[in-house]
Amino acid sequence: AAARAGLEPGGLASPPTTPAARLIELERSPPGQNPARRARALLDAAPFFGEESASTVKALAAMNQLAAGDVQAAMASFREVVEAHPDEVIGWEGLRTAAIAAGDRSTVAEASAALGDAVGDPELGARLWEEAATILLDELHDPIRGEFALVRAAERDVRRGETFWRALRMIRANKDHARLIALVDRRLEVVDDLPELVKLSWERARALRELGDREAALRMLEQVQALDPEHIGALALSGEIHLSLGRYEDAAESLARLARHPIAPKDQRLMSGIAAADVYDVRLGEPQRALALLLELEENGLCTLAVRERLARAAMGARDYECAVRVLETLMHERATASGRADAARLALVIYRDKLERPEAALTAATELLAEVPDDPDGLDLVLLRVFEPQVARTLLERGMETILAELGKNPLDRDRVERLALVSRELEHLTHRQAALGALVVLGTDPKLVDGELLELDRCMHHAPVALLDADAIAALAGRKQPGPFTYKIRAVQQKRRS
Repeated sequence: AAARAGLEPGGLASPPTTPAARLIELERSPPGQNPARRARALLDAAPFFGEESASTVKALAAMNQLAAGDVQAAMASFREVVEAHPDEVIGWEGLRTAAIAAGDRSTVAEASAALGDAVGDPELGARLWEEAATILLDELHDPIRGEFALVRAAERDVRRGETFWRALRMIRANKDHARLIALVDRRLEVVDDLPELVKLSWERARALRELGDREAALRMLEQVQALDPEHIGALALSGEIHLSLGRYEDAAESLARLARHPIAPKDQRLMSGIAAADVYDVRLGEPQRALALLLELEENGLCTLAVRERLARAAMGARDYECAVRVLETLMHERATASGRADAARLALVIYRDKLERPEAALTAATELLAEVPDDPDGLDLVLLRVFEPQVARTLLERGMETILAELGKNPLDRDRVERLALVSRELEHLTHRQAALGALVVLGTDPKLVDGELLELDRCMHHAPVALLDADAIAALAGRKQPGPFTYKIRAVQQKRRS
């Protein structure tokens, strides 16, 4: 009667206790009828199936628990199975299914990862690892385990492009260059798409450079350029590596090609052009090549202050003085500091005067120089050559003399400025200042014989009558009313004589 009672939907009135009763109960609980009863029967009979089959029986019980809706019990049973046999697919698959039903995303990720290694099909294994990675990265925000899962997915089936590139980006961000190279090498074995081959070779070259293997990096960059001769990154990195190895000709060639690259970013072209020009000029001693490259940049509208600075230097080195003054006349307006602008104007002035032998063409440079430094010797000396219009020259000289006088007020013993005052005052026919300057030069050590004649002539030309007359109050103050003396009597005598 008890055995028959077990066939009722409500199950047994009491659990069977003897081995025979438990096995009979299992036989009377067929699959698909009452999963809760079958689960209990399987768990009760499990010890009688032997140690090898115990986990399988427990897994079957867990499946019936899950079918009966007892998700937590199913998860606990599947957990026992995977702990006892971690390599068995059935346990992990069951745990994954139960965890999905329970909404336990952490356990889903764990089971999917375990299945990713347990299954024999690489594609299926990769998909399972991808699922684990997605949960860990996007839902649980666990980048460490998420990256591991993503890389394992790529390793299981490196043909899966989206997974591979996401894994590669994470490895690159973590600067694990050796691991990146290993992953790239596996991908290279299965790829024949030209654009991706270029990308993979480029990634490998960069990783090799970061590991310090510059020669290997260069060989890989040669492969990149063989596939894509105008690869911007390969040109830049080749130039950098050649430069670090002291191979200046190769470095300049790579950098110059990048500077001329029509679709490279503007900033990249400018930086590479300046670097190539510096290598040509400083390292190779070929300013002509530097000048040619910089002029190309200028013609293409890629001309900044930094480019113009290099352009002026290269033009001077190449002795292209017309180009040099053209650029310097721009720099004398563009430089940030007054001293920098003055230096540019002064150099342009000197080139016009000494190299091109056209001092009259230096008016703009001289004007700008004397605007920044009104008493600049080079600027004033050029004006004193009388190569400019008289009125223009006079304006520049007068402003220069004002500055000279102000500076001499601070330091009267500045011999260079005293000499400049003597020259400027003579040109402006300021006889008083000329006389004072010549006298000061004698005091400062100039041979009197060189200036005595002119000083005598100036002395004859100058007025000797008093410039200002003393009035009565001034005379009284000089006379000293309170303490009269001989000088007082003389002054009073002069006053009386004037009245008579």
